[in-house]
Amino acid sequence: MKKGFSLVELLMVVVIIASLISVATIVSASILRKTKATTVARDMKAIMMAAEEKLMIEGPKYFQSIKSLKDLVENATDKYQLYLVIKKSGDVYITVICDPSHVDVELVREISPDATVLSTGAKCYLNDEEVFHKITYNSNMVHYLVGSYVTYIPENRICIFRDYRLF
Repeated sequence: MKKGFSLVELLMVVVIIASLISVATIVSASILRKTKATTVARDMKAIMMAAEEKLMIEGPKYFQSIKSLKDLVENATDKYQLYLVIKKSGDVYITVICDPSHVDVELVREISPDATVLSTGAKCYLNDEEVFHKITYNSNMVHYLVGSYVTYIPENRICIFRDYRLF
């Protein structure tokens, strides 16, 4: 009677363990991709809803008083930006923007059908008394660029945009 395992038996065990590890790695990578996409879609919706709420309740002047995106959304990160164009006609354009380098864009589109990626940037022309806000994690850059174009939606970014007429 022989003791121990043969070389073939040991190789079979190693092959089975290696295949289980590879399946677990593939499944966990897929779950991680979906989790990141879900987080981006959820955060973009939260920023949009907070901006819409403040716009409807406080009015456009509210955005002049905030210092950064952290003032609008408690758990904001540096991945997101909020662009607002406030026209004197009462039109307001809101855009939430995310850098797509860290997330699967197609999954974000599946989760949030109103998310899009523009291959070319969109610009908006500002007249007298019209304001452009670029609100980031660290700052609120307010521009009164009378008679010039501002980038309303940067190219190759995931964005959700809405427009409103206040009055």
